[in-house]
This record gives sequence, C-alpha cells and structure tokens, in this order.
Amino acid sequence: MITNAGQSKTISMQYRVPVKLDSSYQVYVQKQPGLEVKSFTFSMQKPTDREPIESFPVLTESGNNLSWTGDFINDLPIKVNFK
Repeated sequence: MITNAGQSKTISMQYRVPVKLDSSYQVYVQKQPGLEVKSFTFSMQKPTDREPIESFPVLTESGNNLSWTGDFINDLPIKVNFK
C-alpha cells in the first residue's frame, strides 16, 4: 500500500489462529521505523472454553472480545494468559 505525504489510511487485518489455544496467546506486532501511528487497536475474540486471567498490555473485556487501543510508538508484544 502506498500512502502519499500528508495522507493517512486505515488498515484492518483479521486472521484465524489455526490451533486450539493453550493457557496463553502471544502475538508480536512490529512497528516500521519512521511510521507514525496515532491510534492502534488490537482485538481478539475470547475462546469459548477459557477465561482471561491477565494480559499485557491490559486488555478491555467487552462481550466476547478482548481489546486494547493506544499509541503505537514501539514494537508491541501482546500476551494473554487464560485459565
């Protein structure tokens, strides 16, 4: 995707985890050098057979979703532990 100077675009990516979740889920989102992101949202659907017990960053629970929104200044490691 090419974005001209002074313009912005929104990207939405969705993927399905191919295996059943164990006691934790991790994803590492890398920031491209020079990229300025004002707002970044990570969202995942809660597994039906597990409850989240902790996460980094702290995710907000809403219905069947867990999410985090914030500035994307550096690479973002996301981890959720389930019971």
